[in-house]
Amino acid sequence: MGLGLVNEEDMESSFRKSYSLIADLTAVCLLEGWGDWYGFVKVHDLIRDMALWISRDCGESNDKWIVPAPVSKDVIPWNRVVKTVECISLAKTAAEGLWLMSNRVTQLVPTGFNPMKLRILCLQNNKLDESVIAGAIKNCSLLTYLDLRGNTLKRIPEELCSLGKLEYLDLSENQIQVKEVPCCFGNLINLKFLYLKSSGIQTIPVEVIYRLKALQVIDLRSFSSGLVARGALFRELGTLPKLKALGTEAEGFAQFESLREAANLPVRYLSLRGLNNNKGAFCLSEILPNDFAQRTLYDLDVSSCVTLEEITVRHDTRQPNNHFGSLNKLRISSMPLLKEITWVGAAPASILPRLVYLDLSTCFGLLHVSWVMYLPRLEQLHITDCFSIVQPFMRCHGDKLCSGQANTKTFPCLKSLHLILNRSLDTIGDNGMEFPSLERLVLTGCPKLKRLPFQLDSLPLKLKELRFDDVQYWERLECEEGVKNFLQPALRFGREYE
Repeated sequence: MGLGLVNEEDMESSFRKSYSLIADLTAVCLLEGWGDWYGFVKVHDLIRDMALWISRDCGESNDKWIVPAPVSKDVIPWNRVVKTVECISLAKTAAEGLWLMSNRVTQLVPTGFNPMKLRILCLQNNKLDESVIAGAIKNCSLLTYLDLRGNTLKRIPEELCSLGKLEYLDLSENQIQVKEVPCCFGNLINLKFLYLKSSGIQTIPVEVIYRLKALQVIDLRSFSSGLVARGALFRELGTLPKLKALGTEAEGFAQFESLREAANLPVRYLSLRGLNNNKGAFCLSEILPNDFAQRTLYDLDVSSCVTLEEITVRHDTRQPNNHFGSLNKLRISSMPLLKEITWVGAAPASILPRLVYLDLSTCFGLLHVSWVMYLPRLEQLHITDCFSIVQPFMRCHGDKLCSGQANTKTFPCLKSLHLILNRSLDTIGDNGMEFPSLERLVLTGCPKLKRLPFQLDSLPLKLKELRFDDVQYWERLECEEGVKNFLQPALRFGREYE
């Protein structure tokens, strides 16, 4: 999308088209899934080389796109890594696109480099500071795409502000110490995509926002501006005629209330942190009156609520369509006292009809998450460091909205289930519980695990991987006769990233 290859009328259609193209390429093995990194894909070396050959006019223009593969410090000595990348990167004279992602570069040497033709420069995940970047982009007057995510910038170089044709800029995950973007940033009048998550920047002057009329996507998560500045920023963003997606954050209830100022903005990514109060409770559905929660919210992260004991999701019967209509990813983490997530007025499936990815971690008091069993589109579920969970999924658990579906199939679309470092875990669920789509089951760091719910009439027929710490975990499992024989071909041992 940032390269302009997909540009539908609205942002949701653009994302949908992009995901559809990725799915098509994956289906014919031109792309591969990247383990359980949801939303990530990788390409085989052979396919990568073929794609580069095609993009270089079938080998006629070998300098047109320069894409050296990421190198590993564990494979090549550090001094050779830097030297090799320097020689490959900027010694080419006619490159239109240059990708040097994850090469741990600290210096770029522009030997014989002609910046006048460069349109795409991707330097993500290196160790470049602002002086190196300034030298690299100087005179790159045709540059439209610049990715500097994950470097060591401490300020925004003035040279960046002179890139009048720039359409895509990612400064996320840097160490910028100047908390406000410079006023000259407003010169980037063609900028369409701007990513500032965890960059160190805290404010954007109103006069700068006003000039960025072409802006379609802006991610401001990890901004920590005051309430007055937040309100002014939201109002100014509301004047941008082409804005299609916004990422923002609220820390504490005061900032949570300020989201009303963003009610009609196309918020796609939202982080909620530090929602602590004396009641020890939070109603997640309080977001729903904001228009974005029903229409555009795709990714929601709720974390670091250290006093929270209960999350409630309440359905307003006066508004039957009051649900998270676009929510695809939900993460709930770092809530050591959280015991329960309760549903009032409607079943979870009607509130989260499109949820695909759910991650629950570091919720030490949480007893079960049975409400997830009937989510119609859930594909990936991660439960980590939830020490109190003995059995995460139960058909009968006291919540009538969640447990009154005894005749409904459980986990209709779940492909990947990770239960990691849950030290009280005894079993996954009730005997006979169904996992018709399950392909990957990871059960590591669960020393008390004794049983699996599978029976001969409810086997996970699509299972490709069943992972334990070691063979002792597998040998002590209690299963119905014949079940282990079925599961054995899928067995894997050891932690995933060892």
